[in-house]
Amino acid sequence: MQEPITIPQFPTLLPSEDYYFLRQKGLEYIERLGSRFWTDYNLHDPGITILELLCYAETELGYRTSFNTQDLLAAPLALGGQDQGFFTAAKILANCPWTLTDFRKVLIDLPRVRNAWLFCKECPCEVPVYANCETGTLTYGSTDQPVVPKGMYDVLLEMEEDAQLGDFNNGKLKHVFSLFLAASNRLVTTLLEVRFPGWAQVREEYPRFKNFLAGTSALVEKGVTVTKIAKLTAPDTDLIGGTVSARDLRLPLVVSLEIRFLPDREVPGTEETLVLENVPFTVFPDRSDSRRDFPVADLVAEFQNTTENSLLRLYHRKLSRIQNLLREATNALHATRNLSEDYCRVSPVAVEDIAVCADVELTPEADVEKVLASIYFEVEQYFNPALRFYGLQELLEEGLPVEEIFNGPGLRHGFLKTDEVEAAQLRKNLYTSDIINRLVEVEGVVAIRNLVLTRYDAQGRAVLPSEPWRLALSFRHQPRLYLEQSKFLFFKNELPFLPANWPEVWAVLQQLRSTAETEKGGHGALDLPVPTGTYHELEEYFPVQYSFPLTYGIGFEGLPEQVSLLRKAQARQLKAYLLFFEQLLVNYLAQLANSHRLFSLDPTQKRSYFTRFIGNTLIQNIEGTEGLYTGLTPDKLNELAETEEEGLRRRNRFLSHQLARFGEQFTDYALLLYTYDPGSGSGGGPLAWEKQVQEKLLGDKARFLQKIPQISAQRGQAVDYHNPPGLADPENTSGLQERLILLLGLPEDTVLFVVEHLLLRPRVLGQVLLPVCLDPDCTFCGEEDPYSFQLTLVLPGWLPLFRHLEFRRFAERQVRLETPAHLLAKICWVGNEVCRGEGDAAILCLLRRVLEGHLKDPSRLEELESALCRYAEEWLEAYNEAFRQEFVSGNFQPLTTEVLERLFDELLPSHGPAAELETALKNTVAKALKTTLTTYFLGKENCFQFNLFRKSWAAWGTELLALDPYEPALEKQVEALLAAHFLETGEKQKPETLCACASALAAAYADALRNWLDVAENQEIVLKAADWRKQLTDLFVLSPTESPQTCPALPSTFFTKLKNLLVEYYRYKLPLLQTHARLVRTLGQLKSMYPPATLHDCEDGNDDNPVRLDATFLG
Repeated sequence: MQEPITIPQFPTLLPSEDYYFLRQKGLEYIERLGSRFWTDYNLHDPGITILELLCYAETELGYRTSFNTQDLLAAPLALGGQDQGFFTAAKILANCPWTLTDFRKVLIDLPRVRNAWLFCKECPCEVPVYANCETGTLTYGSTDQPVVPKGMYDVLLEMEEDAQLGDFNNGKLKHVFSLFLAASNRLVTTLLEVRFPGWAQVREEYPRFKNFLAGTSALVEKGVTVTKIAKLTAPDTDLIGGTVSARDLRLPLVVSLEIRFLPDREVPGTEETLVLENVPFTVFPDRSDSRRDFPVADLVAEFQNTTENSLLRLYHRKLSRIQNLLREATNALHATRNLSEDYCRVSPVAVEDIAVCADVELTPEADVEKVLASIYFEVEQYFNPALRFYGLQELLEEGLPVEEIFNGPGLRHGFLKTDEVEAAQLRKNLYTSDIINRLVEVEGVVAIRNLVLTRYDAQGRAVLPSEPWRLALSFRHQPRLYLEQSKFLFFKNELPFLPANWPEVWAVLQQLRSTAETEKGGHGALDLPVPTGTYHELEEYFPVQYSFPLTYGIGFEGLPEQVSLLRKAQARQLKAYLLFFEQLLVNYLAQLANSHRLFSLDPTQKRSYFTRFIGNTLIQNIEGTEGLYTGLTPDKLNELAETEEEGLRRRNRFLSHQLARFGEQFTDYALLLYTYDPGSGSGGGPLAWEKQVQEKLLGDKARFLQKIPQISAQRGQAVDYHNPPGLADPENTSGLQERLILLLGLPEDTVLFVVEHLLLRPRVLGQVLLPVCLDPDCTFCGEEDPYSFQLTLVLPGWLPLFRHLEFRRFAERQVRLETPAHLLAKICWVGNEVCRGEGDAAILCLLRRVLEGHLKDPSRLEELESALCRYAEEWLEAYNEAFRQEFVSGNFQPLTTEVLERLFDELLPSHGPAAELETALKNTVAKALKTTLTTYFLGKENCFQFNLFRKSWAAWGTELLALDPYEPALEKQVEALLAAHFLETGEKQKPETLCACASALAAAYADALRNWLDVAENQEIVLKAADWRKQLTDLFVLSPTESPQTCPALPSTFFTKLKNLLVEYYRYKLPLLQTHARLVRTLGQLKSMYPPATLHDCEDGNDDNPVRLDATFLG
């Protein structure tokens, strides 16, 4: 029952809202302070009148202050509240995926993905690498010390079924077609189940399927030819032209097909052929026709049909859909990839068909069709339980805390419960007892007897014997209920019942499935709304003096013109007395109305105290020559209330409070700014103005808070190298990089690099390997693996802040604090300026001699020496900066003389000599400086370490984007060549022998290629296609006498074929190999730069962090 809304007779008021309380308190203060001079406190007394009116005005202030917070902040909340640091739960509580469960949630949130699993890779993903302790290097040749990069994952997806295309996790297609039975002279409907190659087989043989799967491909009309239909047990026989008996239909048959297609449907006449050999298929005739022979011609016609929904068109469509789904999943994973982690392979989960057979005792009134559908449904749910998305309101009603609901990655289709996702793992065993426990709960079931499980292999054959207790599943396989081979016999009162009506069973089963499989999305709001308030004119004010009786003459009406000057003076005197109180009251309302500005994340908001100027618009005749004051302005009033320095300090304190709410602090950074001048390049003098530090702190804190949802959620997220534009885009940054830039107060366009060593791992045999330091006796603990969980941070050491060693130490502490604890971060402070040279050839010496030679009066050289040095240094710094910017914007191409001269001309107007030199230098000095600088800088691009690394890093990103994930590994191709050779010669070799030999042959050639690439000249050499083929041929030294010991005897003809295979494999890989080698070399040559004043011993009494000259990122 709803309570009636009433107005309380005696409302409870706060003291600031209680007029009588305020009046009484005022009288008490008056008595205490003025009782010796004032004893009349009656209502008629003017002092009491003033007290009463001020108390009444104060109740209005108390009333407005008591508004709800959302009413006080109504204006910024109406715009989303983010300017106040009010981020919604979905933005501030959710995080990028971090755990395996988080990544599973991200994948399950994708359309058509039902479940997903990630597994740590325990063997090499692309190519095997080994540690050679004798040489202290990594090698491709096999040793007892394999190096397996950690942080790699295999990803398996369970994709949702499609009503027409079936299960996307296998290549199986079910197709209903009609055929004519001559014996009975009638047309019957038959189910045809074809097991086309699934994605796993397609991927292994991708070169065969590549053009078939192109987005522009299309089947040729009537372009399918059946070359053979045979028994699975006798694939060499051909049944085309005859009939197949009912007995033969109990086992699968095989069909061989030739499929003609156009790689590009817009280009006719470019047909290609895809051959599918021995594709298994099974025919499931209706029970009434299960004893009749079937004409094979009808099967041939069905396979050769190329209409819209024919088998081959459906298969082509299915493979394309699978490829697109896998691409979407891969993109989603790389968009949220963690630092020093990567994905080896994303593929559909392998499935196993499991048939269930049992005898079922039913109650007399049970509906057989409904019971059978429920049994199938319960078995499916046991095999593969469905994961359910929940709505926000639903979880709140369950009593889950908000922080628990939003813990994990933000999803588009609702919320997944962590415990349910973790429980939905791939099964290793199926237990009949678990199935029986579920089935006996089905309405109408009395008992389950003789339940057995039967596995069917990839060809559709039963793997006997059936299992009555426990069925072990294959490794990382998911069970699928094989409806067509499952059989349930029903009994009522021990009397057998006729088989159920299958169409009715199917309809009920589909209804049960649709009820259980909740649609993704449709759960309403997935975020808590931003509170909204009622907007009030908080600053609106009615002057107290306008409330006085008219006899006082201070109201809006004023005094009559004929009153005496004394009376006018008395009125003005009272107005002046009241102005003090009026100003306090309007200032209070101004502060209240602007309270949202105190926590504003706008760095231009520098005030914390707010005032309101009382002018003639508020109180008549209050200003000007006829008023109470002249010369007072709103700006002067603001300055009286708060200076700019005080405002900056208080605003910084407010933002520090905001930071503390998110567990962040800028204390150490602030102390450093107070100690060192960020605007100077010299060694750490105290700041002349506190205001400069406060302004910088305010801007840095505001920037950090504005982006705190992203930089908090993405703190462990890596750069997305898989999707364009890849590593070449400066805006494509890691979460760590973004966070460091803000924590260190660097400009937003600052470029620094977080280099994951895992991205430098070899993708193809022959790539340069990272250097390592190994003991000859192989006693190491992780040193042999330079790729796993290691980062190198390439930082711009030439920036003014980074010229102070204390700030560098602070930055290094921040790097180690912000880097995930399991990662090892190496820091390199890289320079980015021209090589200064030595002795008389040094650029500063050259510039100084130019300036000295252009003095009008050479006798003033000693007087102007310091000024000349400063001017030379100024020009060098300015030209350095212009050069490095032009080098980047010009896509790292060498700068010509014309470009260098243009840079000088653009700098000249803003870099004239100082006043003391302006009259001392000749007019021709600019031309001489131009000649000196352009001549010296020409061809000096290699001096700019940071830019060179940036160029190499971007180039490697381009090569990573161009990698073909489906290209067969070289070892597999060599193994296939070996298998073909021994098949031709008739020699039998074990598969493990072929595998070991292929790996050894490929590794031997790869090491020769790697040694060639290790030479710096070969990393830069430009080779034409013919020259590259010749170089690849020259590197091949394998022969019958120079063959790995793991290989059996091989003739010279085989090595000729092997050479041709290797040359063809590496034919287009020169850019990849050279780009990777240059990057590794550039990274290895990076040296930390230090300010000149620190290139000595440690400071007196300080033995921490001594400077090590010429240290590279390797140490």
